[in-house]
Amino acid sequence: MVKYPERITFTRNIPSLPRYCKPSFCSPYAVISNSSCHRRLSTIPQSLHEGFFRDTSRRWIFNEVDRLKERYVEFRPSELQRVAGEVMQQDEYPDIAKLAEGGFNKVFILRAKNGREILSRIPTSIAGPPHCTIASEVATMDFLRHVLKLPVPKIFDYSTKDLEGKPQIPVMEDFVIGPVCTRQFWHGERSKTEIDRGPWLSTLDCVTSAARRELAIIQRHAKAQPRQTFLLPTNYKIHPSEHTSLLSQFLQHPDLSLSNIVLAPGSSKIISILDWQDAATLPRFMQAGYPALCEHDSSQPQSLEIPSLPDDFDEMKANLYYMAATAVHNEEHMKVLKTPHLGMQRYLLRQTGYPWDADVINLRAALVGITTPSVWSNITSASCPVAFSKEEREAALAESQEWNESEQLLSRVRAHLDIDPEGGTEPGNFERAIEGNRQFRIEMVKQAEAGQEEICWRNWPYKDQDDHSMPPQI
Repeated sequence: MVKYPERITFTRNIPSLPRYCKPSFCSPYAVISNSSCHRRLSTIPQSLHEGFFRDTSRRWIFNEVDRLKERYVEFRPSELQRVAGEVMQQDEYPDIAKLAEGGFNKVFILRAKNGREILSRIPTSIAGPPHCTIASEVATMDFLRHVLKLPVPKIFDYSTKDLEGKPQIPVMEDFVIGPVCTRQFWHGERSKTEIDRGPWLSTLDCVTSAARRELAIIQRHAKAQPRQTFLLPTNYKIHPSEHTSLLSQFLQHPDLSLSNIVLAPGSSKIISILDWQDAATLPRFMQAGYPALCEHDSSQPQSLEIPSLPDDFDEMKANLYYMAATAVHNEEHMKVLKTPHLGMQRYLLRQTGYPWDADVINLRAALVGITTPSVWSNITSASCPVAFSKEEREAALAESQEWNESEQLLSRVRAHLDIDPEGGTEPGNFERAIEGNRQFRIEMVKQAEAGQEEICWRNWPYKDQDDHSMPPQI
């Protein structure tokens, strides 16, 4: 259970709600008025606060109990109002209402009688290590705002524990580079295990840290698991050694999506950039690439030649415009974008860093791709430290193609059901998504080859983890 003052951050006062905010998330009961006195607030029944503590904006069509537990955060709203009142220099408590919530944070808006508003954000249990995550994001935002003069929110107050004893690298007065707070380094058993989280003094240490992390975790905790890809049905279990054998021979920036960019009402002027809690100091080539806001597909441009302007120029992909703007405004970034096979290198590093989940298909395919002689020779003159036989390469690429087809199908299923990869959806769509998911699962069994019905039913990804049911008789 988390109680104030732990894990709380106040951000800047806002003249009006930014475009992305959706006050409709606020349930009528989830508002506490400032007309109540301190004593009255302190005795408000727990049931009134439940709308603050639990996630009320989403439903999950599978594993819902787990998703709700991950996002449940108990705190003292009256204490939050008291501190917010002090920040705004108000004698009375400001009104409080839940503004928005996601997988990693709950955002509350506190409004004083004079109309002044501030936002307060409380992380959930899956946001990362509570103290490191807040300390890192606060320091990052302070650095970006006051040193680099970027439009990020002003932080009025926050609470966390000191990072005394953690490894640090001084950057300038008041700022140091500390251990990375990226969630992959703290996921599950990783949070309880002594692993190298930096700061790193060399590129080699940085890019190999994820592989060394997964090796340590797999060797201590991993057990054989069924393959995760549902279109490749099999009773064969993937042993952790298959993953470590790939990691031992070889060998991430925040989500710059539209939801994290706040525009001034009625204009395209950026007034704030949010969500820095996953920011990490890494080598430039690991940071280079195209931001999520471009909404480009996986077929990134392979040529830097300036295109002629076609009739449908206004409809061209945003990543092409981003690349052109980068060449004009960020020459150093552009140099990195010209790195041979940069996309393949970054893909390999991402696959190396993902926590093991019984899927070695993508990691193996990434290694097969980057060790192809024609690719490897364009990256380095050093000899390749690993070799795959022709049969191994063909098998890896065939599996990868099957995996991609599987993901494309699942993407269409999610779009039809209007769910996210965790099964989350708007409450009003919940019943329709449940029924649609049931029909899709049955249809997969109908199309299964003879003798494969049970495996297809079991491998359906959108089901509760404790669902051990048998397929219906069709």
